[in-house]
This record gives sequence, structure tokens and C-alpha cells, in this order.
Amino acid sequence: MHYKTWRDYHPEVAGNAAQPVRPWPCETYTTEFTGVHQCSVAMGPDGDLIVAGDTDDDKNGALFHSVDEGRTWSILCTIADLSPPVPAGFKLMMHSYTGSGYAADGTLLAIERFAYNDGRPYEGHSDPTFHDRVQILCSADRGKTWEIAQELDPVPHDCLGGNEVSIRRLSDGRLMLPVCVYDQSRPGKPLPLDRYTQRALLYFSEDNGRTWPRFASLGEHTDESWIAEHPSGRLVAVTRYQRKKLPDDPPELATPYYFTDGHPIDTCVECKDGPAAVGGHSVYKQSAVLHSDDGGRSWSTPRIVTGWIQQTGCIVVLSDGTVVLPFSRKDGTHGQRFIVSYDRGESWSKAIWELNDCGMYASSVVMPDDTIVTVHDGLRGKASGRRLSALRWKAPPKAAVEKHGFFTPGLAETA
Repeated sequence: MHYKTWRDYHPEVAGNAAQPVRPWPCETYTTEFTGVHQCSVAMGPDGDLIVAGDTDDDKNGALFHSVDEGRTWSILCTIADLSPPVPAGFKLMMHSYTGSGYAADGTLLAIERFAYNDGRPYEGHSDPTFHDRVQILCSADRGKTWEIAQELDPVPHDCLGGNEVSIRRLSDGRLMLPVCVYDQSRPGKPLPLDRYTQRALLYFSEDNGRTWPRFASLGEHTDESWIAEHPSGRLVAVTRYQRKKLPDDPPELATPYYFTDGHPIDTCVECKDGPAAVGGHSVYKQSAVLHSDDGGRSWSTPRIVTGWIQQTGCIVVLSDGTVVLPFSRKDGTHGQRFIVSYDRGESWSKAIWELNDCGMYASSVVMPDDTIVTVHDGLRGKASGRRLSALRWKAPPKAAVEKHGFFTPGLAETA
């Protein structure tokens, strides 16, 4: 069989990803704080920055804090563990603080995730005992005390959690939070392969983070999403678009992992049935963009903008309406890259610029002078440790971007 991958359906994106990247200057700052993974930065009403993580001994959650636009960081406060007791017969699998936020009234927000099962190793959708939950914590006294604002409701789905998440504050004070939800096998009810999917649901708050009703969905196969507000009122989002092969896919659609140098296909459980097995390894795993022109109630269909494992991006909007998409690459030593749009996210620069060669989860905010502060975990390949790290940089002049041309990305699902 002649196999096809995402590249065959998105040749222009594949061509952009294959070109040499262009180095772009930035200031780099590294701390000694190791308790960061999938870090997400938020800006307060007065311009200070926070990132949720753990203290170095992993005994407590922490909010890391910068009052000088990302140059230096300290611990603002610890975050209370307010997760409920694990039910009898289950064992805790993970507990983390996967994001943070700042309400307009200065309330601090933290996202607490916890998962448990019967003690078996993680096996994905097939584990009937697996549960994944998220609750929002808030503090009105700068982290001295914390309380549970609300546990998010995944119904009609089974689990809610996913990976890096971000609370975005809009100009009207509303808070928006996209979180991944998914279905799970249950005792006596194995999940069919065509439901091995996930999607980001959008929750919002109009009371400074105290309550979080569900608002909308960003669509199937979305996760790790970031929303930014354009001066026109449009909401522009980037999402980690990722999925396994499904029963209705073309037989020749295959995972790129099977053809990736260095990937251990002989020992990889998800590759054991070959490159094109239904339910096998991911066939899409990149960043996609979408937008909303009605305040987030409905969203356009995701469009692929980056290459394979060039994922977990964010969106920042400059004072003149320029949209910048920093994203991370999950190959080699990792690192942060970016592309640019001047038409509210409709078309994007063919050129790709690279900021650095380490770290994942490019999480960014823009300062009043249009300096972009990008926070990442400092990871340099699998053998290195994490360090809370920050980059400070300015976007290229428009003329420097225009000379390389633009492309209009196609819908993610074209197979």
C-alpha cells in the first residue's frame, strides 16, 4: 500500500515547515524554579505576570510571579491542594496545577487537575476505571487563602482535563477557559474506536471566576487551546489539533511516527499494528487556528497552520491588530517559533521564525509597548530538567514578513 500522511493533504503547510527557519532575536531569562510543566502565563490588571506550577519539592502548588515583564521571577504564594479524597478502591494517578488566571478585580485563579484509576498503568480510553477531573480555585487575598470556585462539568462526556490550559480575560472583564473533554470506557461498556476523540469545551465566567457555565465547543480533536481578542472584536484561537486514525479514514492514512527517524516503532505500543491501524498512533498532531465573530458562541472549522509535532501554541494581538502565533516544536531539543498574520488570522506568513532551541509550551502575553513575553519550561530534550524560563522579543516589521509571502491554511480535515 502507498501510505499517505497529513503532508499529502496539506502540501503548502508541509512546504513551509520544510524550509529553513529564520532566527529571530530575543532576550532570554532562566530561573532555578523546576516545578513547571506545560506552563501557562497570565497577566494581571496592573501588568504583573503569574504562572502556575509546583514548589521544587513538589509538595505544594505555587504561583510564580514577575513584576518586571518576565525578567525575574519569585514565588508569589503557594496553592492549596483542595482536591477531594480519592474514592475507595482507586489510586491517585496525577495531581497538578495546569494553568492560572487573573480576574479584573485582582482575584487569583488556579486550575487544579486530578486523575485516578484502579492502580493499573495509564492506557488511555480503554481503561474503564479512569477518571479525570478539573476544578477552579480562587483567592481574593493574593494567595493567602484559597477556595474552590467550581468543579467543571464534562457532561455528556466522561472525563475533563487534557493538558495545558489558559484563562483569558477579555476587554469586558469576562474570563474564557477552553478545556479538553473526552469519553472513556466504563465497566462493561468498552468505548468504540470511533469515539477515541476529544474536543475543547469553552467555559466562561462573568463574576471574576466564581462560576463557570459552559459556553461553546471549539470542535472535535481540539486540545491545549488559547484565545485572544482582536481590536475588531473577533476572537482568534489556536489549538493543538490531534487525533488517532478513525474507522472512516482512508485506508492509506498513516501516522508519521512510523516513518520518523529515531522513533522506536519496534517497541512503541501505538505502532505495533503498523502505520495505518485504526486507533494507532496520531495521524494529526499540530497547531490549527480558528475564530469567532459572535463573542465565542460559535467557531470556524480548525485550519492546520504548522507542521508535524509543531504544537501547543498561543495567540497574541499587538496594538495595531497584528496577530502573532508563537508555538513550540516537540522534536530535537525543542524550542519556540512563530508565524504572523495581518488579517485577523485568515492568512499567515509562509516564513517561520525561531526564537530559541529549548523548552516547550510557548505561552505568551503582550506588554503595553508590544514587547511579547513568552514563557516556557526550558526542557532541552528528554534527558534535561525543566526550568521556568522566559523570552522577551518584538515581532518583525511588516515589510520583513511580507517579502516571504502568505498562505491561507486549509481545513484540518481534507482527507
